[in-house]
Amino acid sequence: MSIVHPVILCGGSGARLWPMSRKSYPKQFCALIDDDSLYQATIKRVSGDGFAPPIIVTAAPFRFIAADQLACLRIAASQILIEPEGRNTAPAVLAAAYWLARDDEDALMLVTPADHVLMDQGTWQQAIEEAQPLALAGDLVLISPQDAKIGNGLLLAKVSTLLHAFQTHAPNLIEIVGAAVANAQHDLDFHRLASAFWTDLPYLTVEDAILAKANNIRRITVADAWVDADYWTDIPALGDADPAGNICTERTDAIDCTGSLLRSEAQGQHLIGIGLEDIIAVAMPDAVLVAHRSRSADVGRAVERLMAQHVPQATLYPREHRPWGWYESIAIGERFQVKRIMVKPGGSISLQSHTHRAEHWIIVAGTARVSIDDEVRLVTENQSVYVPLGAVHRLENPGKLPVMLIEVQTGAYLGEDDIIRYADIYARG
Repeated sequence: MSIVHPVILCGGSGARLWPMSRKSYPKQFCALIDDDSLYQATIKRVSGDGFAPPIIVTAAPFRFIAADQLACLRIAASQILIEPEGRNTAPAVLAAAYWLARDDEDALMLVTPADHVLMDQGTWQQAIEEAQPLALAGDLVLISPQDAKIGNGLLLAKVSTLLHAFQTHAPNLIEIVGAAVANAQHDLDFHRLASAFWTDLPYLTVEDAILAKANNIRRITVADAWVDADYWTDIPALGDADPAGNICTERTDAIDCTGSLLRSEAQGQHLIGIGLEDIIAVAMPDAVLVAHRSRSADVGRAVERLMAQHVPQATLYPREHRPWGWYESIAIGERFQVKRIMVKPGGSISLQSHTHRAEHWIIVAGTARVSIDDEVRLVTENQSVYVPLGAVHRLENPGKLPVMLIEVQTGAYLGEDDIIRYADIYARG
């Protein structure tokens, strides 16, 4: 069989799986089912014999998350393309097609979302193999579960077939997306599609752009091969329910409950349900969702209400991911904040200073190289360092193990925008 070039779309926000999925860390990067995120599971699915390295299409805020989760699998991408702004799936698919066309217009391109949860690998693989001769013959092949919407499936086609379909049915995208790809800028391990062109694009799905209009559509339906993780009601069907139909994760217990989902995502927090019937209860360190199963589709409305009230939990994840690692707030009060910080091996916080706060760092694991003004020294476990207000400083991890530290901030203003950045290996402004 021919080599298939996977294109993984992972730029969505996933508000309907709040509070676990949020704008700053959406569902595709969450470990909803097991230790792998949905994105990582998708990458594994399209790796190995018969598949070329994948092209990842994502948004700028997620570029380091996508790259880091890819690196954790020890799988290399063909390319990570960065969309300047979300314009739905049609521009993203067309951009990937143009990218592949530079080397081979007859390459087979498989478009897959990053949020499918596979139920049957064998059925999924068989469907891909069945679709290949049709795609090579010039068809746009849709692979989807029975009774699913077009947008919930996979799309397999030759690059030339896709480009012809866009030229015929969505010619307004051709020149703009082509220019955005042709003028893409290399940035570290990514390619940024040119924003000067991209912002002129309409918000358009690939279904509306070409699939609803083309006459060379072939459809392959598969039974129970995967589900879309769109709502919390999609999740219980994937786990092992107890005799009463409850799905309970670690740190939860159901007493006299039926048909309920109990999920706790915080260490040291235990969730107990008593007498619940058809209830979804999801506990995060900073937010809790309790809803009837029949109202699962209304979770997005709750997020909209929180956003209107400017509640940070509407969009911000309790653990903030950065290219060098992550941090999370442990405690905050008047004129102080305590954070737990992880800096991955080879990671480096930017060379920076603060106008309104001083910092105390206590290393609890690993060895850090700390620069404060003109002094550079190694700081290891059980040692601490003080960063005075206004001092130019940086923390790096030169070792092979993660550095874990507790940071205590003190000052009149503790916002994340109190940073003067002088140098950054990740090319952030």
